[in-house]
Amino acid sequence: MRFMSQDAISRSTRVTARALMALALVILFVKYYGVSIAGHLTVYGVTLASDGNYMLALWTFSSLLFLGHMSNWYGDCVSYKGWNIRDKVTSTAGFGSDTALVTRLDSILQVIREKVGDSSEEHLAIQRLEEIKTEVIKLNSYAFWYVYGWNLVAPMVLCFGALLWYSLG
Repeated sequence: MRFMSQDAISRSTRVTARALMALALVILFVKYYGVSIAGHLTVYGVTLASDGNYMLALWTFSSLLFLGHMSNWYGDCVSYKGWNIRDKVTSTAGFGSDTALVTRLDSILQVIREKVGDSSEEHLAIQRLEEIKTEVIKLNSYAFWYVYGWNLVAPMVLCFGALLWYSLG
């Protein structure tokens, strides 16, 4: 996904997410088909025996991948939040102490409505901005799912879920 000609998620985040998901799929494949990796798994020239060291290696490798992914993802998340900054505006509802989150586009529309005259062209421009606002809301919903769901929750749940299933079963 691109926003203002820049990637919403960096290449390094996509790579670590893909590595976490690939590791999870390999673990699920090994578990589902009953392939024994004890005594057959070699890490840096050391063959891991069936005494459980291979699980420690898988958990360590997964944890390191996850930490790398989280650091990459956090940087992307900070950028994503920068695109979608919401301003706090005091509302007059209730006792006057409530605050509502209003997007920048809402703030701009409010200023335009206050300054607009009776011209039909100006009202047409406001109507077009309202249509754009609807499209922006759709894009924000997709971007939220893409940043938080696909690039944070999916790799994390898939990888650690597979590891738990493998180690408990």
